Amino acid sequence: MNIGFFAPSSLPHLFIRYFSFAVIDVFFMIMGKCTERYPRISSASFKLEVPVRESPIPKTFCLPICTKISIPGNNRAQDIKWGLLLHTAIFAPVNLVSKVLQQAVDEFAQLPGVGHRTAFRFVLHLLKKDPEELRKFGNTFLQLQQQVQYCRHCFNITDRDECDICADPNRDSATICIVEDIRDVVSIENTGQFKGLYHVLGGIISPLDGVGPSDLNIQPLLERIEKGNTKELIFALSTTMEGDTTNFYLFRQVRPHDVNVSTLARGVSVGGGLEFTDELTLGRSLVNRVPYENTLAG
Repeated sequence: MNIGFFAPSSLPHLFIRYFSFAVIDVFFMIMGKCTERYPRISSASFKLEVPVRESPIPKTFCLPICTKISIPGNNRAQDIKWGLLLHTAIFAPVNLVSKVLQQAVDEFAQLPGVGHRTAFRFVLHLLKKDPEELRKFGNTFLQLQQQVQYCRHCFNITDRDECDICADPNRDSATICIVEDIRDVVSIENTGQFKGLYHVLGGIISPLDGVGPSDLNIQPLLERIEKGNTKELIFALSTTMEGDTTNFYLFRQVRPHDVNVSTLARGVSVGGGLEFTDELTLGRSLVNRVPYENTLAG
């Protein structure tokens, strides 16, 4: 089976904008329907061809507009045309006019959650800025790499040897909240309910990803506990299998020390309906139910 695409050169901008985000699952659904109708065709018979054609208008992607499916081995030709646009994951990148522009787009596209189209918009926006603003924008990232460092106590991000949280004398130094990364510190701080210190592990134990205990900031945590100032540890890691594995490993490591260990409560989220709550969370909420009077205190 051969699948051919053509790259448009003069389609309206709105058509490209509003119809270029169809999910690629639709494509595989179509392929599955074809294999069900024609059992002689296996998945290995599909051949995907995305030719890149020259266009006077610079495009970041070659947009497939019409899919032509030819089924070999039949008495009469079976041509099925689909007016569907596939996901941008299979779009073939097209070289831009300027190599410097292309390089800038490629650099922005390396950021998490940023595709080539979004990166292209970023670059075009920067080109409209004044040279002084653009220079300030670039120097900010240079300073980020040169001046930002990790706190020597909790491994939080700071521009000094000690972060503001660890240097604050009003914080409760006897309570340490263990988190996965810096984003969790920001989330907990935004609640305004925690007045203790933090310890950033820098990740969680994940054998599938090749992350073991030695890759995390666990030994510095044990050294902080051995000083004798810590009275309570709060496990605030992700509620995943990897997070629970990390919690159990840390619990085994700190058990010989005289320190209380607690974890975040897990239950139904505020404003959420029970029908949208998964069974594990709902079950834990029932097992760990609390008296109603306790909920009135908050």
